[in-house]
Amino acid sequence: VRRFSTWSEPNTSVQPTSRAPERAAAYYRVLREECTRGRCTVTTGDFRLDPSRASARWLERFRRAIGPGEHIWGLSSFEDVDRRSTALTRRFLAQTRGPVWVGETGAVLKDARHPRPDPDAQRRRMAFLVTRYPRASKRIERMYVYHWRSAGPGEPFDSALLDVRGGPRPAYWEFTRGIGRLVAPG
Repeated sequence: VRRFSTWSEPNTSVQPTSRAPERAAAYYRVLREECTRGRCTVTTGDFRLDPSRASARWLERFRRAIGPGEHIWGLSSFEDVDRRSTALTRRFLAQTRGPVWVGETGAVLKDARHPRPDPDAQRRRMAFLVTRYPRASKRIERMYVYHWRSAGPGEPFDSALLDVRGGPRPAYWEFTRGIGRLVAPG
C-alpha cells in the first residue's frame, strides 16, 4: 500500500475529529513524516462537502493547522453529485490550493434523503459524475467511485454499481460508458 488518506470525512459529526480539525491535521502531519522520500502518497483526508458554515470553518482551521506547502487534498463529493452540481466542490477549491483526489464519490441509489431506491435517478447522477463533474476543475486529478457491489436491501446507504447478486444496475452502464471501457461486473 503506497497511497493513504488521513481520515474519511473527518469533518462529519460521526467522527471524533469533527470538533477537532487540529487533531486531524496532526494525524496528517505524522503520516506525511512517515512517508518521506516518495515512499508513499498521503492525502489530507476525504473532506465531506457540506454547505454549512461550520464545515467551512472546520476546513479553514484544518488548513491553517497543516501549514504551508504542497498538499494533495482529499474530497468526498456525494453531496454535489447527488444534486448534479459542482457548487460545493468549487467552494472547496476556492479554499484550498494544490491537486485534489476525490477519494469517495458515487451515485446514490438509496440513503436517508432518498429512502426509496430509484435506479433511474442513480443512473442520471452517474452520468453527471462521469461527464460533467470532472470538468469542475483541472485540479481534480483522480476520482474513486464508491462502491462496487450492494451489501443488501437492509443497508441504509447504497451507491453500488452492482446489485446484491452482482448484476449491473443502470448506473453501471453509465459508469462504463463514461470511463470508455467495459469493466467485468463479477
